[in-house]
Amino acid sequence: MIQAEVPPFATPAVRPNGKTSKRPGGQLELLKAKLERAIRRTTGDKVRNLDVRIQETCVEVWGRCGSFYCKQQAGQAAMAAMKIEPALESAGVDNQIEVW
Repeated sequence: MIQAEVPPFATPAVRPNGKTSKRPGGQLELLKAKLERAIRRTTGDKVRNLDVRIQETCVEVWGRCGSFYCKQQAGQAAMAAMKIEPALESAGVDNQIEVW
């Protein structure tokens, strides 16, 4: 999905203690793509306008789908993919998918 605005993780994140995040922007893009692929594969590409936003302590999943079951599958897929990644294993999932 192409966005007109610059995503919040394009620049290094500054933590409250003044230090920047150790993860470069390219690595975050790869993690985002990996999570999106896992969600699309698990749900059968039923989530429309899928967008994954990676924050310091959580991963936000946005989009629209036709059933609560599909929303649940997307959340479970994101959690399963995050367990494999050491950078995201302690983060939580904020499932903001809208059911229409």
